[in-house]
Amino acid sequence: MSPSAANAHLKARTRTRAGVKAAGVLVLALLALSAARGCAGQAQDDDWDASEFESAFIDGDDEPDTPPPPRQAQRQQQKAAPASTSQATNLDWDDSEFEGFPDDADTVVDGHAPLRRRQPSAQASSSNVRGKLGYIPEAIGGVLLLLYFVNYLLGSRANEALATAFAREFCVDGGFFPSQFSLVGVATDEDEDPSVLARESPCEYKFYASGRRFCEGLLATLSTKPRQDLGKVLWNSVASPNLTDTLEVEVYMNEPMEPMCMAVAPTKEAKRLHRTLKDLKAFASELSSAPDRVKSRFPTSLTIVSESAALADEIITDHLVEKVFGTKNGAWDAASPYFRSMHITDAHPDSSHARCLKFVFSMPAARDMRRLAPLLEMVTHCVDVVSRASLPQAEKAKAKARRVRQEELDLKEKRKEHEEALAKKREQKRADEIAKEEAMTPEARAKLEEARRRKELAKASRKGVKVVRR
Repeated sequence: MSPSAANAHLKARTRTRAGVKAAGVLVLALLALSAARGCAGQAQDDDWDASEFESAFIDGDDEPDTPPPPRQAQRQQQKAAPASTSQATNLDWDDSEFEGFPDDADTVVDGHAPLRRRQPSAQASSSNVRGKLGYIPEAIGGVLLLLYFVNYLLGSRANEALATAFAREFCVDGGFFPSQFSLVGVATDEDEDPSVLARESPCEYKFYASGRRFCEGLLATLSTKPRQDLGKVLWNSVASPNLTDTLEVEVYMNEPMEPMCMAVAPTKEAKRLHRTLKDLKAFASELSSAPDRVKSRFPTSLTIVSESAALADEIITDHLVEKVFGTKNGAWDAASPYFRSMHITDAHPDSSHARCLKFVFSMPAARDMRRLAPLLEMVTHCVDVVSRASLPQAEKAKAKARRVRQEELDLKEKRKEHEEALAKKREQKRADEIAKEEAMTPEARAKLEEARRRKELAKASRKGVKVVRR
């Protein structure tokens, strides 16, 4: 695949996905804003008081379809209507009975609550407050949604630009990886050209390569900062201000590999790896200094965690010091901002392959992507060195003995965990049986005891033990 075709393919896929997501976010924002405005208008219009409809019924079970008329209209209707004493709902109103009462006095009919004039309700007061606020909450929500949408577009494009610069520099024809591996990228169909990068998320890209001697394949994971997520951007600005874009390269080795476990990293990172990684904790220890052969040229800011000094002397070659770790020729000054750790092991605890070489680098800016070239060359150089390494027989015997002992410890630990799980399961089963037995009736409990006794008798008879009944 040519560089222009690869770049066009990557940009087309990423822009199509970003456009679809952006359109979905915009539609949801418009729907939410319109719904909020509709609810606000309905809250201002609905200014009726439910108390004015209380006790609107004189007698009867069915509710009328319309509210009762005012008192004056009701009196006129009662005067015009014929008198009837058989129905409680058709009352004869006589003005003389209500002489001396004000027109707006409360009236009690057949024990029902009086008809009162509508009083200002809490909903009316809330509508007044709503009128004062206007559409300020909706405007604030709309602005926040717009900011999130704009940040998503800009952040996704920034991450895409970084991934595209990496692919253009190292992954297309004429780059570093195609010169070292026969198959670069992934293909979803046999007739389709392989894609250079696989986009896992807006902030994660993966690159696959295979077809090289001494190794099964290579997996490079480009993890950028979550620039597309406004919430994470704000949180990382406070909690993790030093967060950077990282490139993690894993090389899965073939079968012929000496037993070795080693890591090189800055002192603080090396201590963390030694404390957290199971293989380094079990097999390796911190070396007081670099091998004597390269001690004068090796950076003092780096710490080597290795099974033995002989292994470190075998892996850290003069070529590696000259290209990456050299302090006298300025190589380390150019590589130190981007080198984070190197881990070589035949018993990796977190990888799908036990024999693995893992490198972690910080990503430079898109315009400075060429500065990663010496570090990526170090990856393939370490593949060749590890595959050809030959430890002394004494060191090899000690390394194998440590691994056998660790396997026995792991087996004991698994057996202990299994026994603890079984014991916990038995205790839980016994607790359930006790709770079930306590909830039984005396007759059911007696039947259960009889069943248990019969079971014990059958078990004892199979063993040839005589059971004496008491």
